[in-house]
Amino acid sequence: MKILYLIHVFYPESFYGTEKFLFNISSYMKREGNEVQIITYSNYEDNFYNEAFENLIYKKFQYEGLDIIAFRHKNPIPPLEYDFNNLEIRDFAEKIIGDFKPDIVHICHPIRTSEFASVAKDRNIPYIITLTDFSMMCPRGNLLTSTLKLCTGRTNNDRCNQECYAVSKYTEKRYKCAETILNQASYVFSPSNFLAKMFEEHFNGLKVYVNNHGINYKRIVENKKVYKDKDRIIFGYAGGTLYIKGLTVLLKAFSKIKDPKSSLKLYGFQFDDISSILVDKYKLHNVEFCGVFGEEDVGKVLSEIDVLVVPSLCYENYPLTLHEALACNIPVIASNVGGMAEKIKNCFNGFVYDIGNADQLSTIIQFIIDNPVILNSLKNNIKNEKLNSIEHECNTYLGTYKKILPNNIVSDSENTNKNDFESEWKAFTKQLLIDDKLDNEYMEKMKTRVLFLKGRFGNKKIRYYIWGASNSGRVTKKIFSEFLPNFELSGFIDKYKSGTYENYKIYNLNKLDNNIKYYYVIATTIGKNEAYNTLREIGMELLDNIILGYGL
Repeated sequence: MKILYLIHVFYPESFYGTEKFLFNISSYMKREGNEVQIITYSNYEDNFYNEAFENLIYKKFQYEGLDIIAFRHKNPIPPLEYDFNNLEIRDFAEKIIGDFKPDIVHICHPIRTSEFASVAKDRNIPYIITLTDFSMMCPRGNLLTSTLKLCTGRTNNDRCNQECYAVSKYTEKRYKCAETILNQASYVFSPSNFLAKMFEEHFNGLKVYVNNHGINYKRIVENKKVYKDKDRIIFGYAGGTLYIKGLTVLLKAFSKIKDPKSSLKLYGFQFDDISSILVDKYKLHNVEFCGVFGEEDVGKVLSEIDVLVVPSLCYENYPLTLHEALACNIPVIASNVGGMAEKIKNCFNGFVYDIGNADQLSTIIQFIIDNPVILNSLKNNIKNEKLNSIEHECNTYLGTYKKILPNNIVSDSENTNKNDFESEWKAFTKQLLIDDKLDNEYMEKMKTRVLFLKGRFGNKKIRYYIWGASNSGRVTKKIFSEFLPNFELSGFIDKYKSGTYENYKIYNLNKLDNNIKYYYVIATTIGKNEAYNTLREIGMELLDNIILGYGL
């Protein structure tokens, strides 16, 4: 099976939870004999990339045996302008999917990669989605307002405009794109019940299946310590210095602890200027900065602390470090919201406190220091909890892939028709390649477009315009006339020309009858974005998706 995985950022550039999730399942699928390709947006320096495609640069490389293609725009643009809808990424997706020819696509994060899902849909390649945060319902991605208050989501059209003015102009467009991507997926998964419920409440009719992220038990080291009175307690934190991770809340809480028998180990970042400022601000002396640790050291690192603190100021979907701590038989203190509150039960496997309340957190920490024996009962409870393994998580996905694929096996007659088309296509376009000095990549794009339109409209009569009275427009007319006889050309559109072309009238936009439904074929590369934007401005609606960036 050929599996294409999509993510917004990946190893070795970034090492957060979603990246770990993809690394785990893609490594497993490859070990099972599947062919795996990972596509990721990236932000490396220019000299990292060695290939270009239109306005994108990219590089193919391997990381831990996994095949990766990292890409980005040559010239940075505001992220919200291409989160879910970008013609340049769509064309790149067409190329990559055309080259790799996946059996299935798995979206692990849709930001800047969702165009691959649209292309997959156009080619009848099934895709599934695993939700790992709130990006598809919130432009900020974390359900925090611009004033960093928790938000319950888009309850009406004005909510985002009022709470987050800076992103308000993107909200409606993003929401509609996200809704389409979700509705066209064969399956949508979430690692937590909390996130699944949030999405089902926000997107009518959406069914989200829960498949908990798995633990790599080969790297887990159980903490077998039994506590007695006056034992020294080591608290731990594993995360970044981003405000939403709540490090400042933890440090403020720990600054109130004066007991020399306790200490705090901080993992996940280096001791830098920010760390120095925080330590000085809270006058901390019992804090150890331990830096970043690798995947292979997860069990060893966690087993050396007594209690993990997860002080996040956002909902957190399914914090992997929290679950890895439980797998190591380590109690957890966490904020009382989202996926954290779903897993941590007060006085059973840890403690929860009101999100952002440093005083409450400090009280819990002091209580544990004064009563270390309490940890023994928590650890006994944790031993009886069952956590998903990576193997179980991956087998659930593998079973889903296999369940979907039989629905896409074509019949013998369909294979015959496809073979007939391929023969006719090669025969007809062979001379075009020579006469018009075209390349194979261009003809592959045209073939994909023709096949999509055959499937989309069948024998239905369609009136259409070609945008671009040029050689590309002439070639498009030839191919459509041969392979799409039900398409009736009404003329050409060209901003810079008038009169006729190929015996058809050239129109200006203000002369078009917008009351008649046409299909617009954009047959120009240089003016593609201008054509798309202009058609949208005069009120043309999309037919399905823009097919490979060419048609409305």
